[in-house]
Amino acid sequence: MRNVGRIQVAVLLATVLALVALAGCETTQPDSAQARKASLVLKTTGLIPLYHCWEVWRDVNLDGQILVEDDQNLGSYRCDQIGTAQRNVPWRYSIAVTVIRAGTTFEDLVFSDTGVVGTSIFPGDEIEDFACLTPYDPGVAQAPDLPHTPEDGDIYYVFGRELSNGSADYLATQNFDLGPANILTFPTSFDFDVNAGDTVVVRARKQLFVDTNPQFLPIVPDPELVLQSQLAISGVAVGGAGTQTSTFGDGSAVYFSFTVR
Repeated sequence: MRNVGRIQVAVLLATVLALVALAGCETTQPDSAQARKASLVLKTTGLIPLYHCWEVWRDVNLDGQILVEDDQNLGSYRCDQIGTAQRNVPWRYSIAVTVIRAGTTFEDLVFSDTGVVGTSIFPGDEIEDFACLTPYDPGVAQAPDLPHTPEDGDIYYVFGRELSNGSADYLATQNFDLGPANILTFPTSFDFDVNAGDTVVVRARKQLFVDTNPQFLPIVPDPELVLQSQLAISGVAVGGAGTQTSTFGDGSAVYFSFTVR
């Protein structure tokens, strides 16, 4: 899988250099001169199942109500699907972040502020392919407790929440631990310095379903996962080339270049 990725990167590298030479790059961005901070964020979204989930409690003293100090949390959950929704999905991807420095024609690998090299694709990068994970679904809404029935006995379904397959809390109810969301092992964003005239080149590719066998996410129907990138310069989001979305295709990629003015 790594060799295939490298071949694809070599092809993409030739393409981006041709594009830079022939057509130039996106230039819309904040006014500034010389050194500034660049920040890259990626996320994956998809149409995925949505649930109401409740904690399962035992009414120990049989008083018809659940009180945390009096009753027993059984440590299990009941989740009923209520539909589907477009939500964040924690999905793994590989990435390369390079810069063509002003006055040059070759790409330099970028390092984050923490010293992490900006690729999980190129040989010698010391980071495995698909080591990055996009953010979990942060949305959590309250759900009403289930009405208690005689058939439930002393069991109650309480503290309900609305969760999706992309929620870390939902995944915990299913005993899935995908690890922390990150980009190149650096949480939230990948931050680096650029100067006027530099061209930032970003390539990111989704991991295939067939590689992951993602039991936490239904494959049918297709959730139509898309990988989205957002580049910011000096804290201001870059439009055009800096905001890219992959296709629905399995293993599809985000690929763009952006010249700092």
